Amino acid sequence: MQRAAKQPCQMASGNIAETGNFIHVSAAEYLVKTYDCNCLILGCTELPLILDECDDFVCAGKKVCVVDPTSALARKVVRIATETNKARGTR
Repeated sequence: MQRAAKQPCQMASGNIAETGNFIHVSAAEYLVKTYDCNCLILGCTELPLILDECDDFVCAGKKVCVVDPTSALARKVVRIATETNKARGTR
């Protein structure tokens, strides 16, 4: 799994300017086909600029979930802060 998670970044570290987002989609298709992934985590900082977070991204003929880890972390921080403030009686 660790190798699969690193694969898109290694593939994307090539000539991004020349290839546009084609290489990113190709990397995603490779992972879905090779590892039968049902969720893609956009671990490189440039990937969320190319792919949107969603639950129904069609890739290699299969619907997969796409997760932006920065957005996921931000949602978790807001949830914890909101719960903490509510428990403390503050806003």
